[in-house]
Amino acid sequence: MRHGNQIGLAMAIVLIAGNSFAEVPQAFAKQARTFAPPSCADGNETVDKPEVSALMMISEGPLPDVRTLKVATAAERRCVESLREIGRRAIDQKRLSEGTYQFLVAVRMAPALAGVTYAELATSLDRAAYPKHAMAAFLKAWKAFDTVYARPGVRLTSDAVLSMADIRDAIQRLGGHVPKAVSEPGRLAVSETTRRLKERYFRSFPAQ
Repeated sequence: MRHGNQIGLAMAIVLIAGNSFAEVPQAFAKQARTFAPPSCADGNETVDKPEVSALMMISEGPLPDVRTLKVATAAERRCVESLREIGRRAIDQKRLSEGTYQFLVAVRMAPALAGVTYAELATSLDRAAYPKHAMAAFLKAWKAFDTVYARPGVRLTSDAVLSMADIRDAIQRLGGHVPKAVSEPGRLAVSETTRRLKERYFRSFPAQ
């Protein structure tokens, strides 16, 4: 897939998600002049290269709104996975802005998956030696997971606790401070080391 087609695919998915161009944050609004057809499978139009920095894209990236949060559909999950893969390859090839943009469009398309998407973005940035960007993305992942897990009726699982513990470890390794947790998994994650959490809680909670 050509560079133009990749960005075109991303913009197409913004339209599929039901967001008019005016609703996209200002950091994203600077990035395109033409839009691809609203198809997740292909995009034939081109858009300009992002004009804002990758760090700004992450910092201004959206977080889930629990008032309107919906479970991602199967089609949205497939599109999001495709965007993540495009983003991972771009970051691995040092195309930082392009790769970051793919992940941010995936977040906007499926807010319920924002925690996982930000965490994958952070891991890709960390692996490619972009520590400041990785830190920003890990913080977004923490906040996204914490927001979703704080909703009433959300079941406590070992996966939730250990996912947040892994993000906490990454934030601390990169020299950052973990935000105060508002969810039960978040509070558990900051209460013990990851090793102790695995020993103490892994068998106590269902994995899913």
